[in-house]
Amino acid sequence: MRGRTRRLRALLQTPADVKAVVDGAPGERLLTWGRDVTGDPLVATDAGLWAYGERLAWIEIDHVTWADRTLAILAIDGEVREVPVGEERDLPVVIRAQIDASVVTSVTVPLTASGRGATVVARRGGRGEIEWRVRFDQGVNAGSPEHRRRVDEVLAAVRAELGI
Repeated sequence: MRGRTRRLRALLQTPADVKAVVDGAPGERLLTWGRDVTGDPLVATDAGLWAYGERLAWIEIDHVTWADRTLAILAIDGEVREVPVGEERDLPVVIRAQIDASVVTSVTVPLTASGRGATVVARRGGRGEIEWRVRFDQGVNAGSPEHRRRVDEVLAAVRAELGI
């Protein structure tokens, strides 16, 4: 009962502009919120992070860093989005937990003598689906047939091991 009361109290204390973001995202549950430096809401739901009027799903975020009150988001497409944060509340903790929770497995595949290679990652989406991604380190030729063959071998082995 305490948890339910705490959630209800938190919901009642949620500002109207934050509620509006969640209300506009049917099926999403508010986890926490903060504000950017202009005062606009940053909203973390169980499905993703809302900033500047759009949502980036947890599985679309490769990783985030916090420095000097700035949230730097590296999306899986390679785009970096920097959000100057005015009020962070518990956003850093919640964002890290959601990204970490979406990772099913991550395997590094060395491809060069220097140790550079690729990372094979399986992430669980909001509806339980598994999405596989391969990210090549900078300077590694992703188009190399030998590199692709090695990554495909590792991917097949990991899928077989996990039964996915």
